[in-house]
Amino acid sequence: VVGGGTKDGFLSQMTADACGMPVSAGPEEATAIGNLMMQMMAAGEAADLKQARAIVAASFERKYYEPVADRSVWDEAFARFCALTDEK
Repeated sequence: VVGGGTKDGFLSQMTADACGMPVSAGPEEATAIGNLMMQMMAAGEAADLKQARAIVAASFERKYYEPVADRSVWDEAFARFCALTDEK
């Protein structure tokens, strides 16, 4: 998860719980950082996308969220959503 939504730990935790997968959140200013990385690549300061990603990974802290909730609650909610939006 990247961008401003990473400021909300509750949202990131719910994402991990709903997906049943670990979530890595950060950096907050992903759009600006991505723009900067593309400029660095164009200027030859970063060799390629792999190096640009390594620079970002080494420069910004990420938070990690492990799934902790019972996923059946999320599966039931998704089933209700599907039933409500099913086109017949």
